[in-house]
Amino acid sequence: MNTQNIINFLSAVIENNNRQWFAEHRDWFNECKDDFDDFTRQYLNRMIEIDERLQGLTVKDCVYRFYRDIRFSPDKSPYKNHFGTLLAPYGGRKSLNACYYLHLQPGNIMFCGGVWCPDGKLTKMMRQSCFDNEEELNSIMTQPDFMRYFNGEFDPTFDVIKTMPTGFPKDFAHPDWLKRKSFTIMHYFTLEEACAPDFLDKVVDVARAAMPLNLFLDYTVDEYLGR
Repeated sequence: MNTQNIINFLSAVIENNNRQWFAEHRDWFNECKDDFDDFTRQYLNRMIEIDERLQGLTVKDCVYRFYRDIRFSPDKSPYKNHFGTLLAPYGGRKSLNACYYLHLQPGNIMFCGGVWCPDGKLTKMMRQSCFDNEEELNSIMTQPDFMRYFNGEFDPTFDVIKTMPTGFPKDFAHPDWLKRKSFTIMHYFTLEEACAPDFLDKVVDVARAAMPLNLFLDYTVDEYLGR
């Protein structure tokens, strides 16, 4: 994947987010989209070898549309400022299961794992699972690769409430697990890393490190969905 070309295109979109400019540069968009789709195909094929639950997914299931839904948004910019692809069992980007998400945006190239913004019932179930299975989750969080890529924690900056949820002891050893509204983990790449020939290998390594947590969270997701 020519990551630098994609970042250059996205930077230009940010400066010229209008339909006339986009129409004049559609060939550039198509070139970037084809490149990103091909990278997603390789990423998906590599990840199926690691997480067989991803079998049956296609690139179309995983890659997000570049066109924004502006019907209910005060921001009428027609195009996104990023490319994103989300691998997850049972539907790819439409799945409720824990994900392996890759995000390309100028100044923000990252991998995200875990479950983003579950509804209230599933959030409560996940908090209970984290509490009931403290030793298992702690063993996942303290694995060397998890420590290396995710600092041994959920993303500390995203969707956290201030106080301990009702029904849980205030002296629980990992209060940050229970205060979450999104059970996500993040790893950020430098532009240099994203432009290197081994970027796919790096993404797969990070996703592999996220897999034990994804499987842990998906026990609860599957229970919630009655699977």
